Amino acid sequence: MDSHHHTAMKIISFLTVLVCLSFVGPTASGQSTNKLLTGINFVNVPAEKVLDIYQASTKSQLIIASNVRLENRRITLHVVNVSPEVAQQMIEQALLKQAGIVITRLDAQQVSVTYNDQLKLTP
Repeated sequence: MDSHHHTAMKIISFLTVLVCLSFVGPTASGQSTNKLLTGINFVNVPAEKVLDIYQASTKSQLIIASNVRLENRRITLHVVNVSPEVAQQMIEQALLKQAGIVITRLDAQQVSVTYNDQLKLTP
């Protein structure tokens, strides 16, 4: 693969991640709610990018253990019309089940990110 094609794929992948989070206004019934709803559409998104999005959504400092394997770990997750809190929980579960990445909230500002190589991963 030439470097131009590789760079183009990285840009496309990054743009896909940026577009993945969409905020939805009124509900399907047309009634507006006071709660902000979000949707996620990750398709083979690198775990590192998912962690970046997770960090931005939680506004927490991620403390990533040195054994966390981010390379070649891809996350697929489809979620629509959920609260940001539920979306964060779904991202945590996707990271755990698909990449063996364990998210543990330490306090209001810090999140521990570790890797468990004994977990059975699901695609």
